[in-house]
Amino acid sequence: MAYIHLFISVSLPILIICTCGALLQKKQPIDTKMLANISLYILAPALILSALSQSHLKGSNVLHIFAFSLIMTAVLWLLAVVAAKWMHLSEGSKRALTLTLVFSNANNYGLPVLLLAFGQSGFHLAPFMSSVRLFSSMFLVATLHPVPK
Repeated sequence: MAYIHLFISVSLPILIICTCGALLQKKQPIDTKMLANISLYILAPALILSALSQSHLKGSNVLHIFAFSLIMTAVLWLLAVVAAKWMHLSEGSKRALTLTLVFSNANNYGLPVLLLAFGQSGFHLAPFMSSVRLFSSMFLVATLHPVPK
């Protein structure tokens, strides 16, 4: 029963929005670059700021989240490096594998599931953890795999 509730409350709304977007795109082309920029530069920071302003994080919680995020990012990066060497990937494929493993795109599904599983108190931690993971991932990839000139 919990899985049906999870599907109806999390997956179904996403599927409905995706279907509406696909139908709209067929009827009238949409500037997806503009939508992506609005989401990246306006909506995501607004979500993070809103959640952080409503959360009551203690210093020890912040340190645990920060440490976990850094360790998880490093482990995923190391896994990508080992897998790329094991599979004898080209430099471009190695970069693609690293980006795929290190930058998880689980927030769209993860936030509603987190809210359902842990309630409002757990939900307030997610944007902080996501932002720490994002910035640590960006730093790691930029320093260890710089774009060739």
